[in-house]
Formats: sequence, C-alpha cells, structure tokens
Amino acid sequence: MTQFSVTQSYNEAFSSDVLQIQGELDVHTCPMVKEKAEVILDASPSKLVLDLDQTSYIDSTGLGVIVYMAKQMADQSGTVYVLTSQPQIRKVYEVSGIGRQNIHLVADQEELLRVSTV
Repeated sequence: MTQFSVTQSYNEAFSSDVLQIQGELDVHTCPMVKEKAEVILDASPSKLVLDLDQTSYIDSTGLGVIVYMAKQMADQSGTVYVLTSQPQIRKVYEVSGIGRQNIHLVADQEELLRVSTV
C-alpha cells in the first residue's frame, strides 16, 4: 500500500496551483485534501490541477471532494483539471459521470498544457 500524501505547489507552465495526491483518496484522507484545497480555493484561482497520477484508489467520498472543488471553482468561473494516466482512476471518472461537472480529465502534462491554455 502506498503511503498517503497531499502536496500543494504552483506550476508556472500551467499557470495553476497543483494538488498532488499520492495513495488512496477515501473517507480517511479526504479531510486532509479538502483542507489543502480550501486554502487554494480561498484565493479564487482560475484553474486548479489535481494530479492523481500517483493515486491508487478513489471512493465515493473522494469523488465528492473533487465535485466540491469543481463547484467552488465554477462559482468563481474557474476550471478543475484531473491529471492521471492511471486506468482505474480514469475508469472511476468516466463511470461516475463527474465529467459532466466542471472537471476535465487529461492523461499527461502535454495534454494539460494544450487544453488549459485554450
């Protein structure tokens, strides 16, 4: 099992705050993710990148936190980008329908640069 961590940084290339989540995003870890996200959201950014490339599992609580972030961003006319190449995470995204929210799935940094600068 991968050790859980959530780190916040700013990426100049994306002109965006990035939350990188490693390990499982579930009922036990969501409070830490939401706490870090709220610090970013308080600054009213135009975009937020969730780097889930090192995320091994998401439960319904994790999806709820992502939707919460997307709603907060939409209220500020912002966008959330979920960056992951993990097949299991991409499948959860697709099956859950959260793509109908203000959440865009990208496979890698090149795709993120392409879609987030349009």
